[in-house]
Amino acid sequence: MNKIILYLFIVLILSAYLNFFRNNCIHKIEPLKNYSKKTIRKETRQAACANFEQIKSRMSNIDLQIGVTGSTEEKLLVKIAPFLDTKDSVSVDIGANQGLFSKLLKKIFVKEPRYIFDVIPLFVARLRRMFPSSVVKLAAVSDIKNKTVNILGASKWGKEFKQFAGASIIKRGELFKHVLTTVKTTTMDAFFVNKKNIFFLKIDTEGMDGRVLHGAKQMLKEKRIQSIFWENNKIQVFVGDSLYTNIQFLNSLGYTSFQVGRDILFPISDCRKDHIVFAHNAPTGNILSVDKQSDLYKFLKTIS
Repeated sequence: MNKIILYLFIVLILSAYLNFFRNNCIHKIEPLKNYSKKTIRKETRQAACANFEQIKSRMSNIDLQIGVTGSTEEKLLVKIAPFLDTKDSVSVDIGANQGLFSKLLKKIFVKEPRYIFDVIPLFVARLRRMFPSSVVKLAAVSDIKNKTVNILGASKWGKEFKQFAGASIIKRGELFKHVLTTVKTTTMDAFFVNKKNIFFLKIDTEGMDGRVLHGAKQMLKEKRIQSIFWENNKIQVFVGDSLYTNIQFLNSLGYTSFQVGRDILFPISDCRKDHIVFAHNAPTGNILSVDKQSDLYKFLKTIS
């Protein structure tokens, strides 16, 4: 009798485990009309990457990692640098904070970013000292120009501000509702009228990256930006954005996107909306988007 009870108990445990695995670890692909076997195999492969390797391989979102030799960002820039046309074009850092990514751009491309943006006056003053050859602007880059906005964060940030701070236009609950400062907004399209094209654009605006991209619609349409390294931050939901909608926006303008892992790039532009990579609570990570017609894209296809 005891053996029978034990056997039934084991069967129940195994059944519960299999159901959990099926619902949480396997991405279901519904058959669609005109879906070729090749397309289904491709999406199945991407689903497997996202479920098991992608979350594990996501780069750390700690900005201090950027300052470490051999970081994810440095390895990526070293790989793509030979395929970027830097002649008569510039690099841009939006949301520079402590200037770590700007330092990395200077290291790889042997020249400072031409334009650097941040929303904290103390950071802007520091960045101007760090990068005397750059144009450092106190402004919130978004999809609306000439609007005065509050920059919000934790109350203690207003006194400390010595290291990293995740200040944002977005209110994120009671802990991050303190008004740190106010700034004017601008858009990429407005600011870069009659300015040089961009070979590398880095964006880190605490949930507003999608708004920055929409504010660069004309530049993207005209292929004035070769590559974009931007952040997928789940607090974007507070402004009605999502990774999926941002990827589709870029797709419509001829840009393809990759999730940046520590040692690999995951192509996500062709993933369906219900793919786990687009989950609203996916951990914060970085995206690389490039012109589909570029030599850089052809190269990235060989390593992703």
